[in-house]
Amino acid sequence: MVRTIFKISLFLFVFIAYQFSMPFDASAAKRSKRKKVKADEEVLSSENGYDCYKNKKGKIVSGKVVVKKKGTFFQVYRLKAKQKKALKRAQKKVKKLNRILNRKGELNAKKQALLERMQSKITNLSAKERANTCTELFEGGNTENPAKPAANFTPYTGKFGIAEAQRLYTRFGYGASRADLNRAVSEGLTATVERLLTWQDEPSVEADALDIQCDEYLEREELYFDDDPDDDNQECNPNDPTDFDSEGFIQGMLYKRQHTSNPVFYRVVDLFHDERMAAQCGAAVDSQYHFRTKHFAFLESVAKAMDYAKYIREVKDDPLVAYLNLDLGENSVFNNLQSPNENFAREWLELATTSPTYKGEAVYTPFDIAQLALALTGKGYNTQPVTVGYEDGEEQTVQLTSAVDVPDAFVGGEKTIFMGTAFQQTIVDDEDAADAILSHPATYYHFAEELLQEFLLPNPSEGSIEVIAADIQKDGGKFKNALRRIMLSQEFFNESNKNSLVKSPMELLIGFLRQTEFPYSVRNLRNNLDDLGFLLCSPGNRNAGQIFGWDNLRTASEAFVIERRNKIIDMMNYERNNLPEEWEYSLYEVFVKDLPESFSPAESLALTTAELMGIELNSRQLEEVVKYLNYNYETCNGNEDDLFGCVEGEKFLKREAFDPSPDAYEHLLEDKVRGLLVLFATSDEYNLR
Repeated sequence: MVRTIFKISLFLFVFIAYQFSMPFDASAAKRSKRKKVKADEEVLSSENGYDCYKNKKGKIVSGKVVVKKKGTFFQVYRLKAKQKKALKRAQKKVKKLNRILNRKGELNAKKQALLERMQSKITNLSAKERANTCTELFEGGNTENPAKPAANFTPYTGKFGIAEAQRLYTRFGYGASRADLNRAVSEGLTATVERLLTWQDEPSVEADALDIQCDEYLEREELYFDDDPDDDNQECNPNDPTDFDSEGFIQGMLYKRQHTSNPVFYRVVDLFHDERMAAQCGAAVDSQYHFRTKHFAFLESVAKAMDYAKYIREVKDDPLVAYLNLDLGENSVFNNLQSPNENFAREWLELATTSPTYKGEAVYTPFDIAQLALALTGKGYNTQPVTVGYEDGEEQTVQLTSAVDVPDAFVGGEKTIFMGTAFQQTIVDDEDAADAILSHPATYYHFAEELLQEFLLPNPSEGSIEVIAADIQKDGGKFKNALRRIMLSQEFFNESNKNSLVKSPMELLIGFLRQTEFPYSVRNLRNNLDDLGFLLCSPGNRNAGQIFGWDNLRTASEAFVIERRNKIIDMMNYERNNLPEEWEYSLYEVFVKDLPESFSPAESLALTTAELMGIELNSRQLEEVVKYLNYNYETCNGNEDDLFGCVEGEKFLKREAFDPSPDAYEHLLEDKVRGLLVLFATSDEYNLR
């Protein structure tokens, strides 16, 4: 059902080298005369101050574009051999001096002056070196996979209507109701983005989620859904961190995503839960039961602060991921004849921060992992009884396990990380290690790449990643400004970028609920997501991946196509058969009441519902949808052949037009709306974002 062929813009490409990202300066380069660009020649402009030019013979050169009244002109720059050698010498000197600086912490005045002089020389030369990049890339045999240009991060200034607001909410916030979309259009793009990036306290949603976490039911649901409605709604002991229902905990998190006014923040939580050392909750025993609540509280604190550096520094203290899932708690029991467990050290780099490679070069080696593991020694558990209250005057306790430091098991002394690279550092403990990781550009590059893959492009270019990584590094690891840049960018609103990503099962189902405003049971929602290969607290469950989290392409593959359709249909059947009258949900109020009168009722319903759900209907599709709303495809019986001119036993279109009046028969209003929602929600387009 869901095609995984993305609509990617067909641009010509330019190569942007990270170390040569200064503005173009050709003061010392050999310069050609400006030539007018002809019809059979091409110019590729970049945001980084230089351009690539393909002449009529197909040769690629580099230089600078000049636009005049008489047309476009191109001036070619080339580096001389002597300049190239000077650049390499300067780069080698800087690398050597940086190693000395990392080892000693400071340089004497003479070496510091030399370092500054060489860095200045690299700056001056690197701009000119970039002028040769196009030729080296395109004439060097890499024409099949040329480097792509940076995405267009200039602010979007086009129309911001319902369709654009829906697109923004679908990509960054699960989806939105009609009221949410109208508010966004009224506020405008910039104000909407600022609101979405500003945390709003919502105590009622938090309270409801805690109520569900306790026993899987809201207090008011007890009257309608509990197997024993005469039983009082359960209350959990707020002093006992292990007193909650494991299923209720997952359902409470789903409830927050369904009803929150902070959807962007929960999308960030999901990103960290999925892509950053995916946490598995099932391994926690009774005394560790609370590890799962601590884990998600930690992720929510990171999301609220939008602070990647906070995540890097504090994830080593997360008892669920670091201690339990990745065995950091074992590093208080090894001895001199046994190496410390390296699992967390490895994944701290591979999954959580730098990734194994950076621009084609290895970031770390097994030696670095071993050294990092030594810096992480002295980590263990402490289990003891904790008082949680009194009953009949008697103290009540539970066994509670906590992650703790064990100083006697810590291996002191200096360790070295990123050995033999320009980022080599001497560390002693885990705090030093976090500092070293945060000083490495690969840390920001890796996270920027995943932000872009999650929210903007399936395959972001190196130039695009560099722009976002620079934002995050400049802000000390905070990524609110980077996310704002993505949300406001021309690239995001480009038509070619529409529907370029696949919805996860949670985005699909929760987005459907937020758009339709169904008061759907979170118990059913939890089970539906599990059937679709997606369950919070177990990233990568079933056949959709494991430690690396979920793979959206796999959860949208053939294995789940029928399940996706069935879950949408289940939701509509639930709305029809299971909602208590006291909940007063009305398809008429949500979808029909305010239909515009400029079209026929069926056309208006089709167009407004499609707009709400982000579906674009062409004229033929609209015609077929209207036909569905105004007719039923039935088998002709003996009483109908005279009335409708049909042949008994054969299928025919029976005129039973959609009726928008509030007292219409169910089969002429509610059933028509339900069928339309299923039709749209099971389309290929709706399963993309």
